[in-house]
Amino acid sequence: MGLGKHCQGKWAPPPICALVLGLILYDSFIRSPIGSAVISILICFIFFGPIYLYLSMKKKNIWRMVKLALVVITVLGVGGTFYWFYSTLPQVQTEFWGLSLDSTKSDVRFMKGQPKEIQEETETTIELWEFHNGFGNTPDRNDMFVSFDRDGNIGEIYYWPTSGERQSVMDRYSIQGIRANISTLEDVLEKFGEPFLVRIGDTETGRTYYFNQHNLLFVLARNRVIALGITSRDRQEVEVKESSESGDMESEP
Repeated sequence: MGLGKHCQGKWAPPPICALVLGLILYDSFIRSPIGSAVISILICFIFFGPIYLYLSMKKKNIWRMVKLALVVITVLGVGGTFYWFYSTLPQVQTEFWGLSLDSTKSDVRFMKGQPKEIQEETETTIELWEFHNGFGNTPDRNDMFVSFDRDGNIGEIYYWPTSGERQSVMDRYSIQGIRANISTLEDVLEKFGEPFLVRIGDTETGRTYYFNQHNLLFVLARNRVIALGITSRDRQEVEVKESSESGDMESEP
């Protein structure tokens, strides 16, 4: 006796049939948006299926109200699932640590105060401002960095936690689910795809991955994210140009 015939019986209301069918298709669809919607609907059916069974034997006007409630709940469940799915997609990010890539030096000083230290004329920047992020008991620690190019525009804003920083503090600066000291290269690539640029450090123990399409950068060592932040697309294009001239970086892997 087939599934369809079972569903025709009074003992198997539509929610129960949908649950059975959904479980059969679970492995095929669970990783897709359609599958997420199916699971969302099934959750509604699991909770409200017994109510359906009970009230289906009551007055029809009550049943109409229940059917309307089930429809509303199902629609909300599907909508919420698609919203969740969309929110997990990689996003273009232009703000980090309360600063944006459009912020000026004056804006940075106003928002974050005077930097603890300013490095000038580094290898890749004209100025690199170092800040303490406000957590911990070491006053001379610098966790947040803001770099500026020759025109005074922000090139990068990134978080490089000091050794011994608590994980709860590091998680405050996670970017789209990528966490310092936790996430691996596999996590980063699964989330954002292939990088626009990979820069290899002088000792070859660390690499910086740039994602032009999302304005993001991640520094990894020992296959763990040790720093993360945002970077302007113009800055990344400069990095690519410098890499082709010096040969000390890999571009567009």
